[in-house]
Amino acid sequence: MAAKNDKSPMQASDRDLFNCCREFLQNKDLAGCYDILPYVSVTKQKCLLPLFQEYLYHEDRDMQLLAVCALGAVGAGEAVPWLLEILNREESRHGPGCQKLQTNLLHALAEIGDDLASIPLKRLFDQVRPGDTFRRKRRLIIIDALEGIARQGGKVALQQLLTCLDHEDFLVRANAVSSIAGAFWHRPNEMPEHIFNRLLELLNDRDLYVQYSLISALENLADLGCERAMDLFAD
Repeated sequence: MAAKNDKSPMQASDRDLFNCCREFLQNKDLAGCYDILPYVSVTKQKCLLPLFQEYLYHEDRDMQLLAVCALGAVGAGEAVPWLLEILNREESRHGPGCQKLQTNLLHALAEIGDDLASIPLKRLFDQVRPGDTFRRKRRLIIIDALEGIARQGGKVALQQLLTCLDHEDFLVRANAVSSIAGAFWHRPNEMPEHIFNRLLELLNDRDLYVQYSLISALENLADLGCERAMDLFAD
């Protein structure tokens, strides 16, 4: 009797993992694929890119969603143009699950963290289409995505977030404040002085929710050891 293969995905070769994923996809075993994604997220096997690129265009939206999550897990910059293309397709804006698809695409771009996505994301943010009931929510998710990219060092993403501080929608301004602060979560004392001072200007915002968001963001920065923010709350 042949010995049972007890190798985990972490121990599997690129070929083994590719064949395993392909078999799951051919059998539409989505649960099996999702079980492997945590390992893919750790090992970042680029061998899987062609496979999930193919399924990114699948007519079954559940298969498409899986491919999006998998490409985000691999975290390769090569996938950014593919994800942006799907995000901007008219078919992605309609039908059951379209909002979930758009949301997952944005999360995948944030997870990859490639700054090349930042300007296209802001362009999508600025789009106004008749009957687009998801526009406001999408804008807030785009801000979150830009934060994810800026946190990984995306300078363009950070600049796009700064432009959102002047937006007419108070929710956009409030979320931009939180995201700019969040972008420096692991390096709180590296926030440039001009950005810190720009945030402080929002203490005079006409909307109390924006002011509250700023105070909360400053408190978080202080808790993380940001010296400028700590000085604001010193007795």
